[in-house]
Amino acid sequence: MDILNIIMRILHVGGAVTLVGGLAFGALVLLPALRLTDDAYRKALLEIIGRRFIVALHAAMAALIFSGAYNWHLNFNTYAQLKTANKTQFMVLQGLLGLKVLLALIIFAWVIKSGPNVLAQSPPAT
Repeated sequence: MDILNIIMRILHVGGAVTLVGGLAFGALVLLPALRLTDDAYRKALLEIIGRRFIVALHAAMAALIFSGAYNWHLNFNTYAQLKTANKTQFMVLQGLLGLKVLLALIIFAWVIKSGPNVLAQSPPAT
C-alpha cells in the first residue's frame, strides 16, 4: 500500500508540474519566440504544437483529478479526526484545500474552453 501512495504522490506532483509548467512555458517562452516568425509559419507551428500540447494538458488534468481524489479518500479519516480535535487547524486546512480546488477548476475550465488553441490566445505580433 505504501508504494501505491508514493506513486499517487508522484503522479499528483507530476501532473501539477506538467499543467502549470506547460502553461507557463507556453506563455513565457514559446509565444514570445513565435512572435518573431512570419504569420503563415506561426499559424502552422501553433496548430502542430497546440494539438500535442492539449493532449499533455488533458493527461496532466486527468492525473491531478485521479490522484487528488485518491489522496482525499485516503486522508478522509484524518481530516475528520482533525475536525473534532483541533478546529483551528481544520479550518485552515479546509481553506487551503478549497483554494487549491478553486484554482484547479479555473485552470481546467480555461484549458477545456480554449481547446487546441490554448497557445494561440495571445495578442498579435507588433
